[in-house]
Amino acid sequence: MAKMLNLDDVSAQTGRFLKFKGKEYPLESMSVAGYIEFAKKTEKVDENSSISEQMEMMLDMVTGAFPSMEKEVRNSLKFEQLNAIIGFINEVNTEDAPSAEEGEDGKK
Repeated sequence: MAKMLNLDDVSAQTGRFLKFKGKEYPLESMSVAGYIEFAKKTEKVDENSSISEQMEMMLDMVTGAFPSMEKEVRNSLKFEQLNAIIGFINEVNTEDAPSAEEGEDGKK
């Protein structure tokens, strides 16, 4: 009997939203290519990077996570709001990652 993995049935929905100025923006799952691109940018930004480089990287992270959020809206964020969004994104990534006690398949 043949087996088939139907990736169309695998949900990439996070079920998480960001609400800003009365509008909800869904948190999108990142594609593998998007993750690699973001990882490359992150590797280039370190403690020796300028504040503007660090801020641009943070905005890129928000853009990748919330692509439906318009550029004008992202650029209107206050610094505290941007930090809160980054924390929210990192929280989601931490929750979705297997713990050290779990195997790669998510089982203990």
